[in-house]
Amino acid sequence: TSISSNIISNILEDRAGDLWIGGLEGGINRLNRKTGKFKRYLTEASIHCMYQDSRGTIWAGTKQGLYLFNMKEDRFMMFFDPLTDINTLGIVGIIEDNSKNLWLKSPSAIIKLNPITKERFTYGSRFGIVPGSMQYLGGMFKNKQGQLLIGYDNGFYTFSPEELALKPNFKIN
Repeated sequence: TSISSNIISNILEDRAGDLWIGGLEGGINRLNRKTGKFKRYLTEASIHCMYQDSRGTIWAGTKQGLYLFNMKEDRFMMFFDPLTDINTLGIVGIIEDNSKNLWLKSPSAIIKLNPITKERFTYGSRFGIVPGSMQYLGGMFKNKQGQLLIGYDNGFYTFSPEELALKPNFKIN
């Protein structure tokens, strides 16, 4: 009934006012403000980031990949099939653009994801992203103009998502 980690990586307050606390050990802890007790999720995972999108979905980025919270089942589920290559990247940051696409930060790439169709495009070394340059957790921001700023070890990348003309090249089921 208490928090499961002393190393907190992030805290999220959802629209209902619940606190979700992610730890680098011990998974996610959800605080019930009425009882003052915690419920634990993904207890074996190291939680790098959490995000609630405009649709209300709660996402969690881990070393093992991307998870989403299934409210009906009261549990986190892996978003992609565990055998897909995206789960080898690890997710250290999540943010949403004005078109409701998620942008995922991994240690070596930036990934554009349509969470409805599961279409994705990976911006890696071919696009100037230095492998291993984005190890730091979080470091993502969307300004009032809709530009995204994504931090890395020597500064940050900034871009307007709608100006990127590339189309996703495949879909994962």
